Parts: sequence; structure tokens; C-alpha cells
Amino acid sequence: MVYSSENSSSNDSLTDTHVFLPATGYRRDGSLSDVRLYGYYWLSSLNESYSNDAWRLNFDSSYRDIKVIFNRCAGMSVRAVCEK
Repeated sequence: MVYSSENSSSNDSLTDTHVFLPATGYRRDGSLSDVRLYGYYWLSSLNESYSNDAWRLNFDSSYRDIKVIFNRCAGMSVRAVCEK
């Protein structure tokens, strides 16, 4: 979910059913890319066939997808979640 205060009205608010995921970009080979354009987040699952692969969520303001990425050493964000 992409949520921006620019797109909200004064009656909008985040609730327990929403999560804020900023468009953090990613880091690779020492360079930071796509900040404020795309969000890249690691999911908790590895590819069972090849443990160097892991699942990721990526999105922009109009698109979202879950994919296997081949390189777990790419610097993507992690959103910690805990149970109440």
C-alpha cells in the first residue's frame, strides 16, 4: 500500500488494517537507487529450491508485485511486524 499525505483528505486515517510502506528504493554495489519512486521489501520466505533466492514485494504508486529475486545480498528494506 502506498499512502501519501498529499493524497489524503482530513477525514482519512490509518487504522490497524493498514501498514505504511515508504518508497525506500534499494542499495546495490554501494549505490542507492529508486528512492521515493519504488518500494522494495524483503518477505520472510526463501525460495525452497535455491536458498540464495528470496521473495520480495515491490511497488510504485500504481503497481505492486511479489517476485523471487535471485540475489539476497541486494539491499532492500525489511518491515518488522510483531503480534499484539
